[in-house]
Amino acid sequence: MKKGFLSILEMLFNSSKKQSSAPFQVASNDITSEPEAFTNVPKYESKKLIPQNIPPVFSNEILIKTGDSYVVTDIETTGLSYRSDPIIEISALKVENGNIVDTYSSLIHCDKPLSRKVTDLTGITDTMLRSCDNTLENVLSEYRIFIGNLPLVGHNINSFDINFINEAYKQVWGIPILNLCIDTLALSRKYLFGPANYKLQTLANYYNISVYKTHRATDDCMTTNELYKIILSKAPNEENLPGRSSIVCKISLNDIDLQIIKLTQKIFSESEHECFTYKKTGAYLIGECHERMFKIKTSGKLGCYIVFSKQYEADILPKISLRTSAATSSDGGGTTRIFLDNIENDFIALSESILRCYEFSKEELLKIVDYGKGYGMAVRNFFASPDRLKL
Repeated sequence: MKKGFLSILEMLFNSSKKQSSAPFQVASNDITSEPEAFTNVPKYESKKLIPQNIPPVFSNEILIKTGDSYVVTDIETTGLSYRSDPIIEISALKVENGNIVDTYSSLIHCDKPLSRKVTDLTGITDTMLRSCDNTLENVLSEYRIFIGNLPLVGHNINSFDINFINEAYKQVWGIPILNLCIDTLALSRKYLFGPANYKLQTLANYYNISVYKTHRATDDCMTTNELYKIILSKAPNEENLPGRSSIVCKISLNDIDLQIIKLTQKIFSESEHECFTYKKTGAYLIGECHERMFKIKTSGKLGCYIVFSKQYEADILPKISLRTSAATSSDGGGTTRIFLDNIENDFIALSESILRCYEFSKEELLKIVDYGKGYGMAVRNFFASPDRLKL
């Protein structure tokens, strides 16, 4: 395994350990790696493009708030291995201002025989799944639209559910799920004292939460939501948990920032871009996946210019005809400034390079998510950071 790849893992993991539950609403570090030759990046091909929402419209000043909305989710599977056991049911409850406003639930077609234990536990039978017309791709498409960018709340979600959902996302679209995950198991251990253990059923009994006897995904979502309300009543406000509303930061963008973001939306208009974010730092707008791909200087006497991270320059620089000069240490990561004298024309001229940077960075991101639970959590915390703007 390459040194650069390990350094990315370590930096992401260490970053996540310093954070508590991250604020989330606009998803809208400088991580450097030494990956394989950029020229060998395989072209991404999905079975179907992820459903795209209308691109957000950004303004010069954005207030980022923790939201009053979240989604409680739960799954049922054929077993405990997310690599070999498929999801057979997925459910979700959308909560706004403490009230359930919408629900989603679906069985998923499966030809793999169920164990007697799974059938006894859930009531789901082989006949139910084999006669079900809902494919994994169709159900995930509906599920993704339902959850949007909202944080996901679940009991043991970080160790179980999200691994299965992540694997399913990669099977269908080749990308991980990036929603912030709030684990009521971890929060219960942190803030609830007295129960004999922290199983969902035990906690429900201890706190007199009414539950159905069936072990089905929707029923578990209902129970988990009631448990989460109890956690919210006991956790300190500094947690910035979904379900509470408070301003956590402000992002100021200048007119060139807004122009660049709009042009980037145009570049990605027909391409998957779920993992692309911008971050505003001083005079720079930074394009990132799990790592920095490029920095754009959007204010200053030298005018507007872009500096690609060093690992991409060998592929990009020989192909451009734009004005260049040597970068300085303040530009960070690259050796060459590429000036955008005519911002619209020159930035669009870099479309292919930007798309290739993203595809390569996304391939590295998938390796990180596959590396282990802690690194997957670190990635989701990275994308849930409130100062990241998603297209």
